[in-house]
Amino acid sequence: CAEIEKLYRDGIDRPKLVHWFAAYDLVAEYLAPHPGSTWAKGPDALDLTQPPRKLVDDVLPDEFPLSMFYEALAKKLKHVIASTKGITAASAEQAAA
Repeated sequence: CAEIEKLYRDGIDRPKLVHWFAAYDLVAEYLAPHPGSTWAKGPDALDLTQPPRKLVDDVLPDEFPLSMFYEALAKKLKHVIASTKGITAASAEQAAA
């Protein structure tokens, strides 16, 4: 979760494309990308003169095995999600008072 938080915070101060590469690298640390992926070859393999939307189109439909990604993410977030059970706006206001 700390890596996702850092990715989010760092994304505020960097260009969108740089942020996309960082996000891709983060996911690639946990899941192997498709063997035919252009994105996996890095920025030099992409035509950076294209508008960002065209670069997104270069991502393969099965770039990452997302079912495995969601399974891994769910395991990491399970305790965080469980710790928030029962928290409501009213209970948060009571705790703050």
